[in-house]
Amino acid sequence: AELGIESYRKIPVLSVQPGKRNKATRQICPWLDGDYRQASVMDADGGAQVAPYELCTKLMNAAVEAGATLRIGKVEGIRTSEAAEDGCSSIQSVVVDGEEVPCRALAVTMGPWAACAAEWFNMPIPMTGVKSTSVIFKSPENAAIAPYALFCGEDDRYGTHLEVYPRNSGEVYLCGIGGSEYVSAEQLQAGVYPPGEVHADPKRVEAAAKAFSEMSKSLGKPVPDTVQACMRPCPPDAMPLMGKVPHIAGAYISAGGKCWG
Repeated sequence: AELGIESYRKIPVLSVQPGKRNKATRQICPWLDGDYRQASVMDADGGAQVAPYELCTKLMNAAVEAGATLRIGKVEGIRTSEAAEDGCSSIQSVVVDGEEVPCRALAVTMGPWAACAAEWFNMPIPMTGVKSTSVIFKSPENAAIAPYALFCGEDDRYGTHLEVYPRNSGEVYLCGIGGSEYVSAEQLQAGVYPPGEVHADPKRVEAAAKAFSEMSKSLGKPVPDTVQACMRPCPPDAMPLMGKVPHIAGAYISAGGKCWG
């Protein structure tokens, strides 16, 4: 409430099985007007939904209003004090675009690129990036879309297991497109996929469009309005990496957790 998030809402969640419509197919969601084998309610009370851009933007604006400074740049390393007899030191500055920026504390929240901090902290940070494509369809004239989130079963025809999230902006976001690429920590450290340069796989875009258009004649179309990709942070056990860096006072890390990270 303090942030004034306008996109927040509860949204019912359905389980959808791909395939051909038949006499037993239930019609629950009005825009599921194409072919699918079955639909059932997973959570009638609904999951919570916000538009990610609005949430992130308003969180940052609130931080700036509270006295923080937003600085966009490339972090190249850190500077620490001399190590004490116990081998511990403390954070003193962060190197941003060649400039040392003094600090008392550093929190590394870089998702899969937290792997780059392994050299800064002189400790292993096991991390794999999972590069996944997603797409967005817009409804005609951005008309309102009945709020139902869909978790779809495996569709062997297209290699997808779609997750479909309509937004109150008249958009429908799709992930679960399949064909994700696994990117090693060494590749992330080498800059093979720099932040902001993680691009969609055209073959997976085509597969998503076909799979969704099969299920929704009213919202699906051959070419999505937006194509994009993300890099999910995945440690070996898929759990979050959170806490203090043990030998550097004032240094912290929070990364991992796969799609929940």
